[in-house]
Amino acid sequence: MTGGQICNKSFLAVPVDEPGYEASRLMTLNNAAMLIIVDEKGVPVGYVSRGDLFRAQKSKIVDDTIVDKGLLRKYIDKWLS
Repeated sequence: MTGGQICNKSFLAVPVDEPGYEASRLMTLNNAAMLIIVDEKGVPVGYVSRGDLFRAQKSKIVDDTIVDKGLLRKYIDKWLS
């Protein structure tokens, strides 16, 4: 079999200005690993994967959140001091 015979010919596409949370919602609802990004003429210009969205969210969380050391780490630090 060839790649063309095996591949899935249907895909989800979103415009370039689609918010990340909407892309994530579409991926979740459709169990899709990626979305094709299209320009205003409908021409594909790239794609976004789940990993891309996770990395973008991670950088936002790191910027906005104080990371707690965890209970075990606090206990060890107290015990060592």
